[in-house]
Amino acid sequence: MTTNGEPLRRRELALLRASFAIALLVTLASLLGLFATWPYAQETENWVLQARGQDVGNLLAVVVLIASAIRMRAGSVRAAQLWVGTLVYLLYAYTVYAFAVHFGRLFLCYVAILGLAFYTLIAGLRTPTGTPATRPAPFVGPPRGY
Repeated sequence: MTTNGEPLRRRELALLRASFAIALLVTLASLLGLFATWPYAQETENWVLQARGQDVGNLLAVVVLIASAIRMRAGSVRAAQLWVGTLVYLLYAYTVYAFAVHFGRLFLCYVAILGLAFYTLIAGLRTPTGTPATRPAPFVGPPRGY
């Protein structure tokens, strides 16, 4: 690493860009799932209701993903934890979409989200120790009053 932290900044920027790409694809897939009739046309009525509920949850996850990615880049450890959790959620959700929903026009979108979420999560977890996203908080002693 250089003294000015240039490689680390590039990695953080790459994670932010990947988060935005995931958010864009999830938003597209979820809005189509909610408002178009064709994505779940071959599914049972019960599965359609579950998938549309999942689409609403995915849209909420997009907001959390973007907000936490921006805060994580600013150095927030809590935001980094939230970002990882959101990626794990999207990884689980799109594993279900890719393998349980009938093959259709959104299959490649589901697989793209699945792959991007997986590799972004791996890249984010490989951030070197001591960066703002992984540096532990300093110990300041026990709470007052003890």
